[in-house]
Amino acid sequence: MEDLQARCIRACPDTSLLPGGFYFAPGFDNGANIFIAAGLNGEYYGHVVVYPYQISRALDGARVLWMDLRVDPHLPGGPLIKDALLLKAIDRAGEIQQKLSEPAVLSVTYFARGAASIEYLQARGFRHYETAYILRRDLSNPIPEFPIPAGVTLLPWKMETVREQEEYIRAYESVLNNDAWDLKGLQHFMSSDFWSVGTTFTAFAGGQIAGSLIAYYGPDDPEKIGTTEHFFVLPQWRQQGLASLLIAEALRFLKSRGLAEAELQVTAENPRAITTYQKLGYEVYQEEVSLGFAI
Repeated sequence: MEDLQARCIRACPDTSLLPGGFYFAPGFDNGANIFIAAGLNGEYYGHVVVYPYQISRALDGARVLWMDLRVDPHLPGGPLIKDALLLKAIDRAGEIQQKLSEPAVLSVTYFARGAASIEYLQARGFRHYETAYILRRDLSNPIPEFPIPAGVTLLPWKMETVREQEEYIRAYESVLNNDAWDLKGLQHFMSSDFWSVGTTFTAFAGGQIAGSLIAYYGPDDPEKIGTTEHFFVLPQWRQQGLASLLIAEALRFLKSRGLAEAELQVTAENPRAITTYQKLGYEVYQEEVSLGFAI
């Protein structure tokens, strides 16, 4: 699956490469949400995957069912196979939706420059619903210092016990008000190579989580690009410089590991966050568009 996606991206650079281990994530339901197209002699022609994700405000509270559709770009008859896999994904999304209490939207996200992939889905009823940006920061530039708010302790926190992991998930869900990441998903990520070299930077106040983000990188990434994500600050600790403090600590961590750049993603509907990141030295690197098909 990883090899086929790499070939597709070379033909149409529409997204980042997903590591093969990603397909073991709990949301794929032990393979029930993964479908492949194969030849009579076992040739691997393509695949489509569906992954139940978070409830989206951009979709008026609908559940996002994330999809990735790939067919060998050099295969004769590839368009017919691609259409067949897309129909399979729509059927599977319908089965998933029947178990939900909210409407569902089959969704895919591409780089804006991936015109061929975008046009293919738009011709089949998918509609644009959200724009996001990938921001990058040059880690060779100075990283500003920020004071720690009174009453706050900032720690690199690896969440080594189940109790700590549950505490983190409760805080995460209370702020972001969705179930984009549950305990199983967190534990799956923590079994990856990314987490083996990554950590959270978490602020505690009175023994409770005040804010957190995760910083990690691919140990064998030749581009030496680190990532920060799953960033949140509890409402009572906002407007006190805690967000900038957490980001700066994560940047210093990634720089200390010899990385060249740091990367994160933010939606276009969050201009305040974009402004904060730009003040910290981030620049827009890539635009992404999300397309949805109502189930």
